[in-house]
Amino acid sequence: MKQWRFIHIPKNGGCSFRKVYGRGSEKGHPHNPASQFPDVHKVAIIRNPYDRAVSVFTYERLMKKVDAATPVKFRDWLFGDRSSMWANNKKYGFSLRIAEPQVKWLTDDVWLLRFWNIKEDAQEWGKRFHIDGNAVKKYPHENPTKLRELAIDRYYDDQCRAKVREVYAKDFIVYDYLMEHGPCYYGDIVG
Repeated sequence: MKQWRFIHIPKNGGCSFRKVYGRGSEKGHPHNPASQFPDVHKVAIIRNPYDRAVSVFTYERLMKKVDAATPVKFRDWLFGDRSSMWANNKKYGFSLRIAEPQVKWLTDDVWLLRFWNIKEDAQEWGKRFHIDGNAVKKYPHENPTKLRELAIDRYYDDQCRAKVREVYAKDFIVYDYLMEHGPCYYGDIVG
């Protein structure tokens, strides 16, 4: 088996992936960016930026980083003080932030698994690199956001879509997401 490392971009389904495959043969914090592993095969999960922004918001609300006593709407959070969203994680030894664009986590040599197609993509990756791609049949859904929370169309208006397009502009271009389609829910990744 080839030496490899999973690049765990927050809110992209990484806890489920790590439960099945681990984080690879390389040591270090699970949220280290790809640039810290120049000499090994790397794999990561990418996610539609519209979906990911809502997932970060619901995660922060569940983790009480968004004040539960004062219900905050997605729009207010997105345009307001996002200090927790962009807070450095230096205590963990890395400087990227939870909601940083995916391009900041990755390098050109990372094998990409698509969040909405995780089973098939992981099987293909496993076959290509002689890693147990069949393990994905047991793929759990760790750290799930409740589906009612992720009915993301209700979170967006034209200004929110524009803000997410601005913040994640490079993700839309590099990973070939269609900006004009707006948010969409791809279904439960564990099927």
